[in-house]
Amino acid sequence: MIHPGPYLRPGQPLRLAPEPDNPHDVHAVAVYPNVGNDSIGYINKQKARIWSGLIAEGAQLSAVSLRGTGPGIKCEAVAVLAAESRVIAHLLSPRPASLPRPAFLQ
Repeated sequence: MIHPGPYLRPGQPLRLAPEPDNPHDVHAVAVYPNVGNDSIGYINKQKARIWSGLIAEGAQLSAVSLRGTGPGIKCEAVAVLAAESRVIAHLLSPRPASLPRPAFLQ
């Protein structure tokens, strides 16, 4: 279920919020933009069971959008990458100038 709201861009920070009181699925995990209180969707049921368990055990997960749209365009599907905060920070950090340019960009 996706609600219209702020557009998403790749790499945009997201919040994951388990919903143990959700009447449709006790393992539901809602997805929110890092700023705002309107849910933009849910993690699919299979992943939500794992992610809600990890969060309940105290895992410090960070999440980012992998897909994006332009301003005012409803995002039809939310793709989320969630991992430990240090992993997300590393993935989003600038590539060191000392490394060779990736082959697919040459």
